[in-house]
Amino acid sequence: MLRVGGSTEIRASVGVPDCRRGAPLEIHRKNPACSGCHARFDSYGLVFENFGPIGELRTKDGGGKTVDNRAPFPGGKEFSGVDGLQAFIRLKRQQDFVGTFSRKLLSYALGRTLLPSDEPLLAELSKRLSTNNYRFNTLIEGIITSPQFRYRRVAAVTPTKDA
Repeated sequence: MLRVGGSTEIRASVGVPDCRRGAPLEIHRKNPACSGCHARFDSYGLVFENFGPIGELRTKDGGGKTVDNRAPFPGGKEFSGVDGLQAFIRLKRQQDFVGTFSRKLLSYALGRTLLPSDEPLLAELSKRLSTNNYRFNTLIEGIITSPQFRYRRVAAVTPTKDA
């Protein structure tokens, strides 16, 4: 029997003597049909292992084993925890992260899908962020002072009769 969530039990027929966090996952990742995707996203989740199901910080999993939040990242380097994830992003994926975050936040703020005409604003936001040490308030200020945000169209509200 394999239970998700830190179980220390696993059926012997599966052939895994130690059901620590990595054992069932490693078996699954060796499956050629699964390994391609898992190689791309497992690291980003494994560094959060020291957080429980409702976000509480923990040192032991549900089975009483010490939590292991180390993960190998693309390029072969291992990082652990949220600090490790931040270090990896800064080292290898900063522009991807900043660009995606900026796009998603701008789209949310505007209440619409981004258009090709938004690209110059995104380039300006990226430039401002890099010169201001990637401060969140720089991004917010850039969005709310943009013409796209200040002059956005809002759906007309039709008054209704009170009953």
